[in-house]
Amino acid sequence: MGEILVTEGVVLSQCVTLETPRKMYGNN
Repeated sequence: MGEILVTEGVVLSQCVTLETPRKMYGNN
């Protein structure tokens, strides 16, 4: 269970990291 949660957290972190620049550039 713990490993699965960590993996999901990493995936979510990567998604946020990829989406943040898009939102910033989109606002500009």
